[in-house]
Amino acid sequence: MVADGSVYVSDIEKHRIVAVDIATGAHRWQFDAGGRVDSPPTVYQGLCLFGSHDGYVYCLAAEDGRLLWRYLVAPVDQRLVAFGQVESVWPVTGTVLVHEGIAYAAAGRAPDADGGITVVALQPRSGEQLWSAKAPSNMVGMCDLLVGHSDGIYLADQRFDSQTGQCAPAGEEALQLSGGKAGLLETSWFDYDLALRKSIHTWTACGEQGQLLAFDGSRVFGYHVPEEEPAQLFAAGGQPWSTEVAVPRQIRAIACGKSHLVVAGAVARFDPGQGGFLELRNGATGETVAERSLPAAPVLDGLALANGRVYVSLADGQLLAFGRSE
Repeated sequence: MVADGSVYVSDIEKHRIVAVDIATGAHRWQFDAGGRVDSPPTVYQGLCLFGSHDGYVYCLAAEDGRLLWRYLVAPVDQRLVAFGQVESVWPVTGTVLVHEGIAYAAAGRAPDADGGITVVALQPRSGEQLWSAKAPSNMVGMCDLLVGHSDGIYLADQRFDSQTGQCAPAGEEALQLSGGKAGLLETSWFDYDLALRKSIHTWTACGEQGQLLAFDGSRVFGYHVPEEEPAQLFAAGGQPWSTEVAVPRQIRAIACGKSHLVVAGAVARFDPGQGGFLELRNGATGETVAERSLPAAPVLDGLALANGRVYVSLADGQLLAFGRSE
C-alpha cells in the first residue's frame, strides 16, 4: 500500500506493520499487533486500518503509527495454535476494505468451521459497529479479502448488502474479482504444477480467468497456465494480445498503469537462488520495453505502482523501489 509519502507493508510472521519512507527507504514507524497480519493495511483519510490473526481490527494514525482503536471481530477472544503461531480461532483478514466511507472486515477460517465467518461494517474513525452478519455455511470458499463493487460487498461467492449486511449468493454473472475456492490470499497452490495446469485454482474478474489478474476498468491483464500449452501473459478487452512465458520463468505479480503493464516473477521457479525479474511492457501490444534483474523472486502479487514508481516486495524480505527520484 502506497499513500501519503509512505509504503505500508505487512511483516506477516512478525505480526507487524511497517511504514517506509518513499524517498529514502527508511523506516518511519512500525507497529506490532497480537497476531499475524496476512496482507497490507488500508490507508484512508490519515488512518491505517488492518486486521490481525488475533481476531481484531486495528486503526492507527498513518502518520506515526499511534493506536487509535481496535475492535474484536471474533465472537470471543479465544486462541489456538495454527502454522506455528498462537492466534484467534477466528483470524481477521489483514486488508480492511473501505468502500464508500465504511470499513468492512471478515473474521473466521471456513464457513462450516467453529461457527463460520463473520463480516462486520465499522465507522473508520471510531470503530463503531454498523452491522454484523454471518456468511452461510454452504458458501464455497474460505475467509478471504473482501471486494467492494457497485452493488455490494463480496466474499467468495456471497454478496453482502453494504448498508444492511443482508447476504445472498453472488450469482454466476457477477463481475467482481474473486479468488476461487482457495481465495486471493492463499499462495501455496502457486508452487504446484498440477494446481496450475489443471486450473484447480484461478482468479476471475470481468468475465476473464487466470492464475493472476490485474484490471483498470476497461481492460484485464492476466497470467494463465493452460494444461497442454505454454504459460501465457495476456490482455483482454480493447486490443487483445497474448505472449508466451518461457519455462522456467514464472510470473508472480502483475500491475497495470495508464499505458504500461509491470510484470515481476522468478527466473527459475524451482531454484530461488537464481533471483527474479521485473519487466515494463507496452499495455497495447505486450512488447517488453525494459527489464531489470531482481536479487530474489517477488512474493505473490507483490507489486504496487504510485507516482511514477514501481514498488516490489521480494521473498527474501527486501522492498525495492524503481522509477524517478522525488
